[in-house]
Amino acid sequence: MSVALSPALLTMPELARLLAIHPRTVRRLVKRGEIPVIRIGQRNVRVDAEVVTRLLATRDGVAESVAHVK
Repeated sequence: MSVALSPALLTMPELARLLAIHPRTVRRLVKRGEIPVIRIGQRNVRVDAEVVTRLLATRDGVAESVAHVK
């Protein structure tokens, strides 16, 4: 039997801490479509940690794993 692993999902405050930017900046990036989100209801959003890793890799050339962030 195979067990599927759930992706690591980050909240906006977690993502802001990880990127060392203000949470308002994260919201602006989401609004502009620069960071894709997963909507949970009307107001709650999460960001897939794997997507963030790929974004960092393409921007900086070097990415650190964010899977350990809770």
